[in-house]
Amino acid sequence: MRVIPHVVLAAALGAAGTGCHTAAFVCGSDADCDQVHGCDPADRVCRRRCTGACAGGLTCEDGLCRPGSAGAASSSSSSGVAPGTSGATSLATVTSSAPATSTVLTSSTGTSAPAAASSFSSSSSSEGRSSSGTSLPTATSQPEVSSSAPGATSGPDVSSSSGRGRSSSFGRASASFTPARSSSAVLASSAAALSSSAAPPAAVNALPDPVGAYVAGSCNRLRLVMVDANDTPATTNAVLSLNLFTYDALGQFFADSDTTCSAPPIAALDVLAGAVEAHVRVVLRTVPSTTLGAMNAFGGPARTATVSVIPSALQVTAPTSLLVGECSGAIRVHLLDNAGQRVAAGSVTVTLDVTEAPSQVELFSSANCTGYPSSTAQALWNTTNGAVFSARGLRDHAENLRISAAGLEQLHALTFDARVQRGTCFLLANSGAVDCPVYRAVRDVNRTMMLFSSRFTDNTPRNSAITCQLANTSTIACRRAGTDGAIAVISWQVFESATGLSVQHLTSGCTSDTGTFITLPTPATASSFLLFSARGGGGTINDDDFRTAELQLPSTVIVRNGRPACIPVSSGGEDYALQVVTWTGASVVSGTLQVPINAGSMGVAATGSAALATWRASGSPTACAAFTEAEPAGNLVTLLRGNSDTGCATAAVDTTWQALSFPAAVTVTAFGLQFSGTSATWPLNSNVDPGSTFVFASGQGYSGQGGGTVAGITSVASDAVATLDVSLSTLTVTRGTGTGAVRFLVQVVCVPP
Repeated sequence: MRVIPHVVLAAALGAAGTGCHTAAFVCGSDADCDQVHGCDPADRVCRRRCTGACAGGLTCEDGLCRPGSAGAASSSSSSGVAPGTSGATSLATVTSSAPATSTVLTSSTGTSAPAAASSFSSSSSSEGRSSSGTSLPTATSQPEVSSSAPGATSGPDVSSSSGRGRSSSFGRASASFTPARSSSAVLASSAAALSSSAAPPAAVNALPDPVGAYVAGSCNRLRLVMVDANDTPATTNAVLSLNLFTYDALGQFFADSDTTCSAPPIAALDVLAGAVEAHVRVVLRTVPSTTLGAMNAFGGPARTATVSVIPSALQVTAPTSLLVGECSGAIRVHLLDNAGQRVAAGSVTVTLDVTEAPSQVELFSSANCTGYPSSTAQALWNTTNGAVFSARGLRDHAENLRISAAGLEQLHALTFDARVQRGTCFLLANSGAVDCPVYRAVRDVNRTMMLFSSRFTDNTPRNSAITCQLANTSTIACRRAGTDGAIAVISWQVFESATGLSVQHLTSGCTSDTGTFITLPTPATASSFLLFSARGGGGTINDDDFRTAELQLPSTVIVRNGRPACIPVSSGGEDYALQVVTWTGASVVSGTLQVPINAGSMGVAATGSAALATWRASGSPTACAAFTEAEPAGNLVTLLRGNSDTGCATAAVDTTWQALSFPAAVTVTAFGLQFSGTSATWPLNSNVDPGSTFVFASGQGYSGQGGGTVAGITSVASDAVATLDVSLSTLTVTRGTGTGAVRFLVQVVCVPP
């Protein structure tokens, strides 16, 4: 790399020749000179063009600044301003990193040699010696600089390999001269001049003077104040060549005239003599601060200043909706510059909090909702991953998450959806089907279980036995075999969970008189239980209208009626809808037991917090004799029928029961509710969250999970089943008719977040 110091040139050119760009100082035409100089035909020297007065005692003749008649060159001012330039004017010239092919060298004092015509060429060599053997001064740590301002003296060359405005290596300079019209005295004078190096400027450096905070990525103007060795403001007395850099190597400098910072960046700057300040443009991409530096190309300590840098925007990557209790996963916050690019950062703290008080959101300084939850979380920003948080909602609502970092704030809207949805739909008179819409589509059918209960007044099996199935994410398909019945009311619930819940939704018709064997696509486990409903034809309820459904681990469900007989659904016979629910953390015990004739109840050793039962009976059992419920109490599950009316227990009933123990955090409240009439309401012990609570009776199979036991030999199916509805503080049970006294074991299940 070539470094050429300021040296004294012998009186080959005179002052008017400085600043020319030709390879040699002998010009043949104006094309050999730069834009502000012309070729003097008298002595073929590039001289400054003029229309009036010339600086430095020169005379404007024929449009060129020429020496006076005495033939002696005029001296420039002691301030070191290049000829033709006012010392009071504050100018800076941008230097490029491309090496110059030739450089005109002038004295650091600005004094011109006598006006004898001479020319020379300069070249770099590893020895750093002139052609005459005279050693040149060695320049170290100097940037490559070439002046482009008219009349400015050329400076040393510099290149930077680090991108920080610092020179990585420097060579030594040598110069050889080819005389044009000179004498041996001129050559000797030239060699002597080249042996002396220029003194550093009096203003040894420039101190960066940033004002306020800079926006990352923006084109900011930076003021450079000229200072002496004591950092006292000073005026340059010669051209000051500066290296510019940022300590993080991510900043870029641009010429002051480049207001958009779109031209190639610069690594160095020439400040002309007489300057008290200069300006450059700078683009910074490190927050919250970075250090700017300027260093005299002739050496000496760098002058630095720390500037505050703020991002232009925050980028938040987060879901917009979650289920209550669902972990959001990683919420990432990135810092962006004004071009939308992520910026580097030091120890920037990002804060996440909520706008609602009291908060119903738990925030974590982790990606998976681990650690101590709070309504405020903080994390350090990372260039690659951003600041990482996670969130979990405690109830269904909409919340604004507030993100704050580096002086910026942004809101992110997040909706927490209820895990339990409920609604009512109607099987209209003379209709056999209805599709009940789910108000908000569930996220995944295979992670959602559906429960339903019904009420009706038509007691023919074809119009009162109803199946319902979660057909897709937004539809519950309910069907009955008949199309001539009265209206039926259906209350449905869906419970979905992002984790821990797996549901297989299946349908089947009967396949054999001895039973229908349904193979599960996925094996069940000891944490699996069965939800079941059936429909069939016929005008009178009898032994082929009551069915047991048994889950035999790992892969089979067996359905049997009391006859036994199988009438395909295509002939108005049986059709089943079932769900195999596997709930991580639950445990299920099941079995089949026959309750004998004249027995109103029977116990079986089993432990569970909730229970389900299906039943079948031979002959022509009444509702009083057939409808059965299971009630868990400690280590015993009691099977009940007839609502304590043993007079109607005229048939043996086979009951398949399931004792359910839900995961530890789930609470179950059981109500043994008895009443006469069509409807009753009970207060709940405490306020419940309907969005996290579902309800079912223990008797299932005939029109859903809403079966109870009824007294009275004349009772019918519409007396023994009901719709179940839970609100914030009450439980309402409604049946289609109210002939006999009825009992329902209702179980209210609350699943905390």
